[in-house]
Amino acid sequence: MTHKPQMHRWFFSSLIGLALVSLPRVGSGAAQNVQVNPTGVQTNGNASDTGLNNWGTYWITAATGATFTITFDATMRSAASIPGSVFCVCDWNGTVNDDINLGATLPSGNSTWLGNPAINAIDGTAYAYLLIDIFWTNVSGITSWPEIGLMTPNYGRVALTNNVPIPATPGWQHMVIPIDPSLANLSSIAGVYLYRWQPAGSPAHAELWIDNVQVIAKLVATPPPTLSLTKVVPGLTQFSDTPPTYNRQNIRTDTSGTADVTWFGRTKPVTYSWTIADFPGPGHAGFTVGFNITPDPPASQVYPDADWSATNDLYISIGEGADGSGNASIAYKTNQPSGNGQFGTAPTLLVPGNFRVPSAIGKWTLTFTSDTAMTLTGPNGAVTNASLPANVAALYNGPVGVSLFSQPNTTANIGQHMTFSSFHITGVGTPVNEDLTSGALSSPFLILMSQNYGNNAAPPNQQFVTSADAWWLHWTRPDSGFGPITRSPLTARFWNDLNLTTFLNGSDTWLKVPKADLPAATQSYFALVKRVFSQLQVLLPGETNAPNTLTGKIGTPAPQTNAIPFNVVVNACDSTWHLLSSTDTVHLDSADNTGIPGDIPMANGTATFSVYYLTTSQTNYTITASDVTTNTITSATSAPVTVYP
Repeated sequence: MTHKPQMHRWFFSSLIGLALVSLPRVGSGAAQNVQVNPTGVQTNGNASDTGLNNWGTYWITAATGATFTITFDATMRSAASIPGSVFCVCDWNGTVNDDINLGATLPSGNSTWLGNPAINAIDGTAYAYLLIDIFWTNVSGITSWPEIGLMTPNYGRVALTNNVPIPATPGWQHMVIPIDPSLANLSSIAGVYLYRWQPAGSPAHAELWIDNVQVIAKLVATPPPTLSLTKVVPGLTQFSDTPPTYNRQNIRTDTSGTADVTWFGRTKPVTYSWTIADFPGPGHAGFTVGFNITPDPPASQVYPDADWSATNDLYISIGEGADGSGNASIAYKTNQPSGNGQFGTAPTLLVPGNFRVPSAIGKWTLTFTSDTAMTLTGPNGAVTNASLPANVAALYNGPVGVSLFSQPNTTANIGQHMTFSSFHITGVGTPVNEDLTSGALSSPFLILMSQNYGNNAAPPNQQFVTSADAWWLHWTRPDSGFGPITRSPLTARFWNDLNLTTFLNGSDTWLKVPKADLPAATQSYFALVKRVFSQLQVLLPGETNAPNTLTGKIGTPAPQTNAIPFNVVVNACDSTWHLLSSTDTVHLDSADNTGIPGDIPMANGTATFSVYYLTTSQTNYTITASDVTTNTITSATSAPVTVYP
């Protein structure tokens, strides 16, 4: 059964609606800016790199008609952050028709030869313009430069300019050259070039420095997140979180070894059972639920992946086929730490994955009828039998660790989740009777543990014991700056922040919304909002920020005393007085500036000023705050504060 998001769906007596409140965003697309050194940010990550690398001349038609030299010049640069420039000398003696094409291939480490099939190339249609800074000097015989453009593999050219004027006075010329997406041959670009053809009888000379050459990617609109609401399936929900695919979530006996849950030596039958209430379903082959019984505690019990890390282990693996049917295998290993090869072949593979049932969802029960004999019962009542060798069973004569887990195993399963609704162990010294739908664990020796790149992290935040009265609210990423809000009913004046802990799962951000966190109204609506810093707020002693109110604050300013400093707080706020983060610098003004300090920057959206007044009579003052950094931010004036002499 697949757990799918539902939009505008009725849940009991509450209508949980979805909305989206956001501002358009612009972000960089798949293409990345390409920088050709020397430039302020070197392509090889070394900001002080001064090598010419892939710069040079790509052809001179006849060596008798033109000459070209190139060197690096650390003394010439268009900005202080740039380590230097490429100095080029181009000379045409006028004896024959001749052309010079100078430039650079894109950085790649593959080759600077345009004929190399491995030459680095980009899709030029994904780029908006070419940046280049040129300093011209000692120019004679010409007043313009015909072509600046992009080179293609195998020496093709895509011209972006037509006769760029050369300044009469030497100096840096900053050029922003648009890339017309309709130009031919843009799909494969391997470099930048400056090309000039000079006819016979027209000698010419030009010296130029070049730096800050960049091919700038187009900015593409980033759509706002898409919000979804899913009814919780009650129980322990485990999320498959992030790569690698062998990460897992566990519910298991604790690491102290005090839980007496072995079957060996106990009056039979002894049962271990768990109920799967939700599973990713068809299309997610490889997603696995696993059950481990591991001897040799307490060391083996610290492993969240006992089937790999422990020395000895009894392992049951449950999955679903492409048609949604369930399948299970039973295997064991002995004396194989950091390995699982014994699970794959007989005789240690007792049931080879061909125990099939209509679905993995439902109750699974492992029953020991003797110290060596066991049965596995599937959700539909089907049974398979298996038996351990006596010497292997004897390894479990003492404390054991028991774990129940889920694991994605394939990249396609990252972001999926499943739910256990119960976990029971009967006939042992310390039975387990865990109703996982109650909203909390009741067994004192059960813990939640995750595996993260082989490291333990307990308790993890990717598995939750949840009762029926809850919902999953989740939305797509990127979601920078967005946060969840709610209001009840939809006609309510304000949306309120939903201050609940979020977690990442696959490509989405998730949070659990218990019914207790919803307003008492019969309707609750959810949305995402990206709050924008638009105004300042001034708070005096006695006042407190209060979002979603007319003035944005509550309280009354406390009277102050002549010459005694008091704190004035300036906050960065959105249009509904929610506090936001900013580092803008703030300036204060007042009718009497005697005790008004100088400008200070905000930290996390707040600046605190120590202010005092000198007065000989009871006086009311107001204080105005303005944003020095961003002049579009609305200034704010405080309520009057009374100062006594």
